[in-house]
Amino acid sequence: MKKVFILSILFALMCSLPTFAADKFVLFMVDASGSMSQKLEGQMKMDIAKDAITSVLNEIPDSVPMGLRAYGHYFDRNKTDDENCLASELLVPIEKGTKLKIIQKVYNLSPRGHTPIAYSLSKAPEDFPHFDAERIIILVSDGKETCGGDPIAVINDLKRRGFKFVVHTVGFDVDEETRRQLKGISDASGGKYMDAGNAQELGESLKTVTKEIRQKITFGEDAKRVKPGRGFSDAGYVSSGETYAYNILPGETHYYKFDVEEGDKVTVTVTMKRHESGSVAADELEFTGTLYDPDKMVFPYTGEKTEKIGVRDLNPKSVRVESGDKGMPFNGQAFLAIGLNWVYPNDEHTTRGECTYTFVIRIEKPEKPVIRERMQEEEEGEPIDPGKGFSSATLIKPDILYKGREGALPEETHYYKFKVKKGDKITVVYTLKSPCSSTAYFSGVLYDPDRMKMVGVGTGGWKGISKGEKQTQRFSTDKGQYTSVPDGMPFDGEAYLTFNLEASGCESAAPYTFKIRIESAPEEKPIVREQRKEEGKEIKAGSSYRSATTIKSGIFYTSQILSGETHYYKIKARKDETFKMYGSMRWTEVDERRDTWQDEGMLYFEVQDEDRVKVNWDKYRIFGKDWKHVEIKFEPTYIWKVKADKNNTIWYLVFRLEDGGREAEGILPQLNYTFKVKLEKEE
Repeated sequence: MKKVFILSILFALMCSLPTFAADKFVLFMVDASGSMSQKLEGQMKMDIAKDAITSVLNEIPDSVPMGLRAYGHYFDRNKTDDENCLASELLVPIEKGTKLKIIQKVYNLSPRGHTPIAYSLSKAPEDFPHFDAERIIILVSDGKETCGGDPIAVINDLKRRGFKFVVHTVGFDVDEETRRQLKGISDASGGKYMDAGNAQELGESLKTVTKEIRQKITFGEDAKRVKPGRGFSDAGYVSSGETYAYNILPGETHYYKFDVEEGDKVTVTVTMKRHESGSVAADELEFTGTLYDPDKMVFPYTGEKTEKIGVRDLNPKSVRVESGDKGMPFNGQAFLAIGLNWVYPNDEHTTRGECTYTFVIRIEKPEKPVIRERMQEEEEGEPIDPGKGFSSATLIKPDILYKGREGALPEETHYYKFKVKKGDKITVVYTLKSPCSSTAYFSGVLYDPDRMKMVGVGTGGWKGISKGEKQTQRFSTDKGQYTSVPDGMPFDGEAYLTFNLEASGCESAAPYTFKIRIESAPEEKPIVREQRKEEGKEIKAGSSYRSATTIKSGIFYTSQILSGETHYYKIKARKDETFKMYGSMRWTEVDERRDTWQDEGMLYFEVQDEDRVKVNWDKYRIFGKDWKHVEIKFEPTYIWKVKADKNNTIWYLVFRLEDGGREAEGILPQLNYTFKVKLEKEE
C-alpha cells in the first residue's frame, strides 16, 4: 500500500510542474539515509521509493532534461559526523536522455548515512546548468535534517542571491516534526508538499495525469527557444525558416525581432496550445499575433489576428499574420508580438491558463524588380525625395510648393515630417495627375508627433482619378471641417504627412505636388475649471508621452480632465516591483442642463510599458444623467498587477475622456479625479 501511496504522490508532483520543455529542468533529490532501510509491510522503504521513481520516469520522454542527486548513500565509521554529513552527490548531471541512467543509479542506492538536506539544497546552483531556465527539484525523504543545517534558511539565502528554483517535497512515512520541516521547504520555494496520507485520492487519476503530462511535453519539444522581450526595446532575436517555442501566461505579451529587406513578403504562423483544461466559462483564453514593420507600425488588415481557445480545448490553434503584397517598406528589423489573455479577465479562474506556443517566420524575397516608368512630365515646385518610413521621413517647411522628384509609383508610401507647436492648425493641399489607364486612388494622411493618425483627418478622400486627369485635394485639422477632432496639434513636436498611390495594373509613376500651411494657434485663454475640493495633492498632467508628469508611489493625486483630453503620467519602478492603482472619479456639477443629455460618454484608462505598449486597461461607459453622479473606484483588490523585470522600469498611466454629448455654452464636460499608484515588491 505504501508503494502505491508514494507512486501516487510522485505522479501528483509531476502534474504540478507547469510544463516539461527545454526551458525547464528537473532534479530528483533522493533520501538514501539509514532510516530508509526500515521496512513497511514487509518491504524496505528504499525499494518502495526506487519503484515509485522508476514508474514516474517511464512516463517522461528522453527529451526532458533531468538529473539525480542522492544524500546519505554512504557512511564511513572512520570519519567524523561532520565528514559523513557531506555525503551528498550529483550522480546524474541534468541533461536530456538521462532517464535510463537515473533508473540505474537509483537501483544501486543503499541506505546508510545521515540526512544532510540543507547541504544538498545548497548545491542547487552547481547542479542546474542554465541560469535562465526554470529549475524544479523533487525531494523524497522519510526524515528531517540530521546534520545541524537549516534547509529553509538555505532556500531563502539562495533566493536573496537571485537564484530561483522550486522544491516539491514528498514526506514518506514521516512524523509531525519532519512533516513541518518538509512543508516549510516547499513553502519557502513556492513548491508543494504531499505525504502518503493524502496520496491515495490521486490513484484513480494517474493515467489521466500521465497522458496530460505527455501532451504538454510533445508540443514544441523539438523547436528552438529564444527568450522573448517584454517590449520592442528588448525583443528576442530570431531568424526566418526556424521553428521557435516558448511558454506564456495570460496577461503576457512576448516580443521578437528579425531582419528584413525592402520588398520582403513576410508570413508568420503562430500556434498556441493550452496545458490544462478549465472548468468554468471564465477559463476561456484568446491569443493574438501581431506583425510590425521596422517603424513599429502594424500592417493593416493582415498584420494582426486573434483566435480563442475554448475552456476544455487542448487542441493546438493557429493564426497567420502577413505583411501583404507590398512587403516590407524598407530595410531594418521587423517585430512579432504574441499575446495571451483571458476572455473574461476579471472573473475567477480555475486554472493558471499557461500555454505553449510555436511560431515560424517565412520570408519571400521579391522577384526581380519591374522597371517602372518614372515621371517624365515637368511640374512646378521644389523637387524633393521622400522617406520610406517615419524614421527616414524628409523634413519639409510650410508655404513651399514641393514636388515628388520622381513621382509616386503604385503601392508606394511617401513620408514627410515638419515641426509643429501645440494648437497649430494644419492645411495640406496636393495635386496629382494620373498616368494609369485604370482608376487610381491617391491619399494623404496626417499624423501627430506621437505618430498617431489624427482621427477624421487626412484621408484626402481616396479620390478616384482617371488617366490624364489632374485633381487637387485639400484636408485640414480645422474643427469646422472635421467636427470629431479638436482644433490643431495636441502638443509640440514633429508631425508627419504621408502620401500613397493605389492603382492596379499600372507601372507608371504619378506626378504630384503638395504644400502645407500652418496657422499658429491664438494665445489661449485659460480654461476655467471648477475648483471643487478633492482629497489629494493637486497635479498637472502631461499632454503627451514626452511631457508625461512624473508621479511617486503611495501619494494620492487629484486633477481635472475635460472631454477630449488625454492625460499622461509616468512612474519609475525597481526590479520585481508590482504596479497597483486605485482612486475615484467624480462628475463636476457645473451645469444642471446636462441632465437632459441622452448621449453616452466613455472614460478610458491604461497602463503602458516604456515601449508605450498597453499592458492593462479598462473603460467605463457613462450615460446621460449618470454623468454628474458617477463615482468610479479602483480598489486594491482589483488586480492591476504588472511586475517590473529590471531596475528603472518606466510605466505610463494614461487617462482619456470622450464625450458624445454637446457642449453647453462653451463649458466642456469635466471630471475631477483622484488616484494613487502603489509599487510593492512581492515576497
